[in-house]
Amino acid sequence: MNYAKTPLKPFGIRLDVAPGTGIRELRRAHVLQLLFEHKLVVVRGLDPLGHEQLLAFAADDPARELLPWNFGPSQTTAPSRAEVGPHWDGAFYLEPRVLVYHCVAAPRGSSGGQTTFVDSESLWTDAPPSRRALWKKLELTLETNTNAPHSGRVTVPMVQHHPDKPVTIVRYAETTEGGPIPIHLEVAGLKNVPLESFREEMHELLASKKYLYEHDWRENDLVLADNFSLLHGRRAISEAGPRHLLRVQIR
Repeated sequence: MNYAKTPLKPFGIRLDVAPGTGIRELRRAHVLQLLFEHKLVVVRGLDPLGHEQLLAFAADDPARELLPWNFGPSQTTAPSRAEVGPHWDGAFYLEPRVLVYHCVAAPRGSSGGQTTFVDSESLWTDAPPSRRALWKKLELTLETNTNAPHSGRVTVPMVQHHPDKPVTIVRYAETTEGGPIPIHLEVAGLKNVPLESFREEMHELLASKKYLYEHDWRENDLVLADNFSLLHGRRAISEAGPRHLLRVQIR
């Protein structure tokens, strides 16, 4: 497969493929290796592909099965147009290792809808000793009471280890009242640190250009994201902006 490789900032890599390239020409093992190294891979310029082709690409490895949902292995991203704060997938069910997105219809112009990714590995690496010491004491409790699959209440340590490489990652999810799945966040272990001060500091860190990549979608973009190294969210979408993504999760 021929492609031009472009580093993304502050992390990730984009592969611009030659015209006429179909998804069957992608070597999934190679793309996953790039994902392991760069945390985010964008493949741009693919020929239009169908639902079954996406599933075939995602499932092309007996060692990594697709995460099952009660409605099947693929999901159309939520129709809500509200902003979605940083979070990770699978907190209430099974945590996938890889998120695979395919853009069927991209938002137009300045209508928003960018997917945001935050580098939690670098959040930890760059944190001063005092911040690391605090984070290691904290437990996050996430709760959602929607009818969405696998909702509920879960408590996890904020600081964890990546299951596939020797790095430390940070888990976090901002409290969101709107959006497709409202999430309420409780934090245990803060002691002398006010909760609102902690939330404000985390919001500033997650919004820092040092750790944040915003993906502007184009039709037929294929994006793979490491669900352990990265948090992800979404910018709000104006009423004028179409946005149709298919998502598959790989365990």
